[in-house]
Amino acid sequence: LRLAFDGQLLRVSQTQVLDRQPLPDALQAPVGSVWKLFVYAWLVGTGAREPAYECRGESKEEVYCCSAGQNIGRDQALVKSCGLYFEQENLQLNQGDWSRYWQARKAPSWISERQRLTPATRVSVQQLLTQLAQLPAQADARKVLLDVLLNGDGSTVSALGGRLRVKTWSWLADNDPQARQGGFAGWLADGTPVWAGGSGTSVMVLKRHAEALGQVLP
Repeated sequence: LRLAFDGQLLRVSQTQVLDRQPLPDALQAPVGSVWKLFVYAWLVGTGAREPAYECRGESKEEVYCCSAGQNIGRDQALVKSCGLYFEQENLQLNQGDWSRYWQARKAPSWISERQRLTPATRVSVQQLLTQLAQLPAQADARKVLLDVLLNGDGSTVSALGGRLRVKTWSWLADNDPQARQGGFAGWLADGTPVWAGGSGTSVMVLKRHAEALGQVLP
């Protein structure tokens, strides 16, 4: 597992820290599900009043959202990683408004150009951490994202408690289209931005490295 925070990059096994070095500018990773966090921040930051998402049983992606006949609101959609909620098709965001909002905050083009903000887009981890440090609506997001770990696996909760406020992410492995890579991005309890990535889905990564993360995270 690679873990980045406080200007450092740590390599972590299931039990201990293997090495640490300054975070290299060249380190890149796919955005994965973290794109939803930027849409969430925009909705909160602009005072949007979008309706809840209605599950109709028409898409297999609804498994991340709600059962047919039920609906899901913004906060739960972020916690459960309900992509259908944050998709352009559902929210019908005005592209011009979106671009102006992020450009005013000096965000890089992979955020300000809505069509580029996709799971497959590869970005600098250093740049991602910088954007998380100045994310609008950060307090709201951190409060909501505490539930990601608390609702998760029991061993992960006991090892990490409430130390992470993170959006998990999973995507295709760089060198093997059959395999997955995953991790998380967000903040430590004190607001320090943090990112992690390893082989396997985010659930596997967290479960496998919970003990070592418990030792290394402040």
